Amino acid sequence: MFSKSFILICILFCFLSACRTKDSQNEMVDLDKNAPGVTINAQFESLNKDIASEPDNPVPYFRRSKIFLERQELNNALLDISSAINLDSTKSEYYFQMAKIYRKMNKFMDGLAAIYKADKLNCPDPELFLLGGEMYFILKEYKKSMVYLNKTLYLNKFESRAHFYISLNYLETGDTLSAIHSLETAVTQNTDYAEGYDQLAVIHDSKKDYKSALEYATSAISSKKDAPALYYNRGTIFFHTGNYDKSIEDFQQAITLDSLHYLAWYNLGTSYYNKKNYQSAGKCFQKVIDTKPEYQPVYFIFGQTLEWLNNDSLAAVQYAKAIELDNKDEKSVKALKKIENRK
Repeated sequence: MFSKSFILICILFCFLSACRTKDSQNEMVDLDKNAPGVTINAQFESLNKDIASEPDNPVPYFRRSKIFLERQELNNALLDISSAINLDSTKSEYYFQMAKIYRKMNKFMDGLAAIYKADKLNCPDPELFLLGGEMYFILKEYKKSMVYLNKTLYLNKFESRAHFYISLNYLETGDTLSAIHSLETAVTQNTDYAEGYDQLAVIHDSKKDYKSALEYATSAISSKKDAPALYYNRGTIFFHTGNYDKSIEDFQQAITLDSLHYLAWYNLGTSYYNKKNYQSAGKCFQKVIDTKPEYQPVYFIFGQTLEWLNNDSLAAVQYAKAIELDNKDEKSVKALKKIENRK
């Protein structure tokens, strides 16, 4: 009923979001340390003038590329950093910037090529190798990912995010014990590391060690109270223990933080369904359909809910939709035939 892959994606999304917090365009970012108190917009205008007056100077292109990246104007960011590299190909930080842009564009091979060049130019920044480890992980090249992540730790042994990604590599290769060890190292080094606690909770939940899972999940939420994925994941643990009142609380909080979290709506409805509160369950399943109409599993359980509410005609509609989305859905086929035989 709950997707392990989805939970892993939620955690990964949380982690990446934490790594790349986006500042307001009117707030300061560390683009030019020699310009304290100047907003991004003011820096942007100044850089435009610098480029117009010094078109052969790579530095303003590099700095403007950072602003474009902050603004998610990726093509402009790439144009600027390419100009900087064309003018001076000896700066490792330029290739690192290019790698960040390609990562945002999901052009992983181009990003890794840029990381390789930055490394050859002796880039000292552990973030470079963390980024490489991330991209290789996404490409499912786990051995190469581990090489870069270990380089990250060589440069900064207290980089909790490297331990986090190492744990994901171990999980993907079936080494759960090593994954747990890496995560425990991460949360020991950084006691506020929500994503580390959350991944530990997911692992212990899969092992049916619900007591430990709930402890880790609660630590995650204590460290990061505004992340819907954390409440969703703890809600799944409460669900697995049969504590539907608590799972309802957590799924509701996930929805409060993200009203489009269709799986939280789905599992909230399932919790109500298991408590035989079919009216509330039906409302939740309708929310799933409104938010994610292609989510096939919701139609069968919505049909079941409607049958309990003595609404066979609408239940039949749900089963028919489930079959339309997946013609191998035998449960919906049988349920629809059962309704037709009752007529």
